[in-house]
Amino acid sequence: MLDDWSNGNIEDVFRNINMDNQIFRQKFLLHIKGLKIYQQKQLANTYDSHTNSTPLIQRCFKGDIDVVKWCLHHCISNVNHCRIGGASPLFMACQEGHAEVVHILINNKAEVNKCNNKEISPLFIACQKEHTEVVQMLTKNKRDINKCNDKNVSHLDIVYYYGHTVVVQMLVNNKADINKCRKTGESPILIACYKVYTEIVELLLKHKADCNIKWRGITPLNIARQENHTNIVHLLQKQL
Repeated sequence: MLDDWSNGNIEDVFRNINMDNQIFRQKFLLHIKGLKIYQQKQLANTYDSHTNSTPLIQRCFKGDIDVVKWCLHHCISNVNHCRIGGASPLFMACQEGHAEVVHILINNKAEVNKCNNKEISPLFIACQKEHTEVVQMLTKNKRDINKCNDKNVSHLDIVYYYGHTVVVQMLVNNKADINKCRKTGESPILIACYKVYTEIVELLLKHKADCNIKWRGITPLNIARQENHTNIVHLLQKQL
């Protein structure tokens, strides 16, 4: 496996079925730590010849804290290195919800706003996957709370779409723009009304969401009536 690693077959090494075994991983890491320091640094700084991935990216994806710490110790410069597609170590950890790894990376100066090639940020992917602990961690650090991806979809927009109420509350508490419309014109509250996310509608109304923003001439109240969402109609009528 070390020969494959040295030859740039990083993903093959860390996708090896044996790496799913904790005892094997511990013995493997112990063996690596027994190498000379310059050899360890070379391994930590090796890039996959096909994807440009690194050992750090691979283990952030898996949440392997011990190897993540080893990688950072021997090659801190890779903390913001991205594989093909633009995914950084932090992005991979956020995607998979590995909160402790996220904490370690942030403490080692990972760029919390670093997006992949589709302009998807670590916060965006954490919101989409409903990794609440990771979202909370990211919102406490420097981040662009209203940033959109390449399709003009914001962090709030994605959680409205999936109905992640707790994440919506976190973002609203951090001053996300609750009236920011999608590229196609739908407002957050209109989407929540259409999808019958009653708790999210209540939350948005509590924070003074604009119920008069129209999409193709249709208001949130119009869409609630059209879809016969009685409870939501009552909530909206109270705002009139």
